[in-house]
Amino acid sequence: MLNTANEAPTLASTLNIAAFNLGNAFGAYLGGVVIDMQLGGGLPAVPYAALVTVAGILFTLWGIRQHKNASRAGSR
Repeated sequence: MLNTANEAPTLASTLNIAAFNLGNAFGAYLGGVVIDMQLGGGLPAVPYAALVTVAGILFTLWGIRQHKNASRAGSR
């Protein structure tokens, strides 16, 4: 990431850490909401919150695929 941020590597590093912390905060919040749910929630429902992780992995794989396709199209 720092290689692509030629003119502002410090800003890029700061945004990377901020995004990581935001993800941690959202995960903690989501876990608390799932545990506190009154409609069939509680601790047994926590594994279902892992679907957010699966969605994140799918978005990451999709983004990698899009990047590779764009790189191939640009090299032609």
